[in-house]
Amino acid sequence: MDAIGFAAAATASFSVLAKAFPNNIATVMFKLPAGYVGLVFLGLALSYSLSSPLLGFLSDKMPACALDSYIAAVYEHSVILSEDTKIPVSPEDALTLMNKNMDVVEGAIKAAALQYNLFVTETQFDYPKEPEFVTFNTSFGKFGIFTCADILFHDPAVVLMSKLQVDTVLFPTAWMNTLPLLSACQFHSAWAMGMGVNFLSANTHNSSLDMTGSGIYAPNGPRAFHYNTETENGHLLAAELSSHPRLSPTYPIVVNGSSYATSIKRFSPNDHDFSGVIYFDQFTFTELTKPEGNRTVCQKDLCCHLSYRMAEKQEDEVYVLGAFDGLHVVEGEYYLQICTLLKCKSTDLKTCGHPVATAHTSSDTFSLSGTFATSYVFPEVLLTGVQLAPGEFQAFALDSYIAAVYEHSVILPDVTGSPVSSDEALTLMNKNMDVLEGAIKAAAQQGAHIIVTPEDAIYGWVFKRDTIFPYLEDIPDPQVNWIPCTDPERFAPAAVQERLSCMARNNSIYVVANIGDKKPCNSSDPKCPSDGHYQYNTNVVFDSEGKLVARYHKYNLFMSETQFDSPKEPEIVTFNTSFGKFGIFTCFDILFHDPAVTLVSKLHVDTVLFPTAWMNVLPHLTAIEFHSAWAMGMHVNFLAADTHNTSMAMTGSGIYAPDGPRAFHYNMDTENGHLLVAELSSHPHLSPTYPAAVNWSAYAASVKRFSPDDWDFCGVIFFDKFTFTELTKPEGNRTVCQKDLCCHLSYRMAEKREDEVYVLGAFDGLHVVEGEYYLQICTLLKCESTDLKTCGLPVATAHTRFEAFSLSGTFGTSYVFPEVLLSGVQLASGEFQVLSDGRLISQSGTSKPVLTVTLFGRWYEKDPPQPHIR
Repeated sequence: MDAIGFAAAATASFSVLAKAFPNNIATVMFKLPAGYVGLVFLGLALSYSLSSPLLGFLSDKMPACALDSYIAAVYEHSVILSEDTKIPVSPEDALTLMNKNMDVVEGAIKAAALQYNLFVTETQFDYPKEPEFVTFNTSFGKFGIFTCADILFHDPAVVLMSKLQVDTVLFPTAWMNTLPLLSACQFHSAWAMGMGVNFLSANTHNSSLDMTGSGIYAPNGPRAFHYNTETENGHLLAAELSSHPRLSPTYPIVVNGSSYATSIKRFSPNDHDFSGVIYFDQFTFTELTKPEGNRTVCQKDLCCHLSYRMAEKQEDEVYVLGAFDGLHVVEGEYYLQICTLLKCKSTDLKTCGHPVATAHTSSDTFSLSGTFATSYVFPEVLLTGVQLAPGEFQAFALDSYIAAVYEHSVILPDVTGSPVSSDEALTLMNKNMDVLEGAIKAAAQQGAHIIVTPEDAIYGWVFKRDTIFPYLEDIPDPQVNWIPCTDPERFAPAAVQERLSCMARNNSIYVVANIGDKKPCNSSDPKCPSDGHYQYNTNVVFDSEGKLVARYHKYNLFMSETQFDSPKEPEIVTFNTSFGKFGIFTCFDILFHDPAVTLVSKLHVDTVLFPTAWMNVLPHLTAIEFHSAWAMGMHVNFLAADTHNTSMAMTGSGIYAPDGPRAFHYNMDTENGHLLVAELSSHPHLSPTYPAAVNWSAYAASVKRFSPDDWDFCGVIFFDKFTFTELTKPEGNRTVCQKDLCCHLSYRMAEKREDEVYVLGAFDGLHVVEGEYYLQICTLLKCESTDLKTCGLPVATAHTRFEAFSLSGTFGTSYVFPEVLLSGVQLASGEFQVLSDGRLISQSGTSKPVLTVTLFGRWYEKDPPQPHIR
């Protein structure tokens, strides 16, 4: 067969195969795999790769208009190999073998295989005289192409991105996996993230050569990937990608890869650093000897910093932090800077750097950075079984972010005994959303990454079960991957979700809102309400692209919320962003263990989102007072957005960090809404100012009673009977006890006023009004008047200043929330602290007179069962 006949036969074969694919598959890639793995997170300045494979690209029908997204496919092909022979076979024999492979990879169109950076074993091929920069345009973006080892070098790979601005790279490869840093899925997904480009990687499949690992990768993470050394079968992947990822609201921001690392000092000494080898490169390592901590290791100009917390420290597994800054010289020469956290093969430190494919140690959190001298840094996280961690980490994550909360003065509907029409309901909701949209735009203009709006902010709260129904929409599970703004009919009718989604998308900001969800049910469900559907008080979160990323049904309904049902079980809802891990719950939920405490203690969220319609109750349960205290007690960021209605004592929103409030608002004098914007640490537990763990009873249990109980008396705070003792002198030490709780106070007033009385109080018991929950409370507070019978009544103003105080208690619970509230119902930001032995202290006094200083304890284990399901 001559050359023309051979080419014609090959073309005919591809033409037949192409017709077998459905029209909506825009791209098909065939790739050659590779093989090992471990648990690592690394940044490298340049990386290294291996061989080459077979790629196809097809567009059966190309529409005239541009597409915002497209369906990509890659095929990992288990190649049928030719027999090993020293003499060339005939063209007919060659074509027969190739047709066998083309039969397997049906539907592909042959793309030109460009060889430039040939792998050391590719002696059968020649280099082109110059690197070829090949691109082509489609209705779904601009494409570039290169092959296998090309990815480790500047040309043509980097030029296609930085100068020719392609949207998607096509990457046929025959990649042999090399653990711990260079398995195919691991490095290719990292390259896509580091370069900010779509990357379609098709590997060959040959487990004997450690070849496997194909994927469809976007700049913000993998869309689909495949790694399997257990079979010899090929595998097809298909997923949707943005045609122009740079235009997407979720496109990663430009990052200075060394900005954080150069801003901090060395975490740990180098006394115990040691050397080890990863793929012929000599690294400097330091061992992670504790279950959590901060470590630094340096080599030449590269210093790598790690902050981490393990779920538990396994005795049979060793992890190290490693650094390499040098020229790699085996199977190619290229300069690398690498920071890596990895598992050693055994507990013998000499095995650190050897290939490892399995691990058992789980990480709660980690933050890795380095003083890189290059802007080309590729972030990798590889899990046990050589698997990626999509959505479980943020590459080039933000160390801080701008948070916003909006306190909304809700436009309420007219009170009616019968339901209004859907159109009337939407008209009312649009009036509130008009106001919210203005706040969202203002927050975005100030650089906010996320904004929280209040509970009931879109329709109010004057409803019965039937009258709220027209205001409800069916809110799908976020796993459906839905952007209501661009696809409003998919779960129609969904006018409210569509508008909220568009607010988020048009302003490139995460939007948190509270609306109502309805879900049909029938007689097969014994809990199904008589009207045939469930109704839920629901929080929704839309990301900066407008996608629904979280839905939470309120579990702990307040006593007046008869229009809603509780879900059968508490929903523990989290989502990840480039600026931390978020959890969400609503209003009354904060007083109970689930879901609130579980989100922090077990799932370790960085920030809690808290839409609320909070009615202030002095002296201990005003919004800003209790919410800031909860953030401090739980050591978490807390974004609280309250409704504003002074007739119902509703005001009090804030942006709170574990070490104190960043911004707060309390105003009973106007009916206006209010926007708060402030900066927070994305991962507060990694911050140098993160509070130490507290033993809440350590100090109190070590001291004897300060004063006798001769003058103790009883009083009531919010239906709970406290034991009080009066502060009769301008300074001193007092103790008051109730049951097992003894509260100790040391204090010094600026002066003892004759017209104001302060008491120390203790309560240890079950609160039973508007919910049942067990409390232990120690409190210093001002009485309403000089009559001791008024002690415990709400008080909003005071004139007595304290120069110093120290409050502690013998708590039986570890969940204690520290409150300091000043005259005018204002917080004492930065004017007090909590010591690790459980003392709440102020050594230099407060800027305003004191209303209350309180340690508010919740003993969840003593709560009675909650009757959630009606």
